[in-house]
Amino acid sequence: MALSIPHVFVNGTISEASEVNSNFTAVKNFVDGLATGVNLETGAVATAAIADGAVTTSKLSAAAVTAEKLSPGAVSIIEIQVFS
Repeated sequence: MALSIPHVFVNGTISEASEVNSNFTAVKNFVDGLATGVNLETGAVATAAIADGAVTTSKLSAAAVTAEKLSPGAVSIIEIQVFS
């Protein structure tokens, strides 16, 4: 999702505070979305950019990882740890 700024200003003209504030709000909302993962483009986070240990069981929601979501051969039996 691209950042969309609602108002454009021209040098030498008066800027209305409400329009300036609206632009700041648009930027804030976009950045807040980035922080939660909402505004990330598909493929924006490559595997190489994810630090070892960054994704843990406690950070995954229930049913976030299912057999249908895994690429064939993505996980070997050696990589599976059973929790009891």
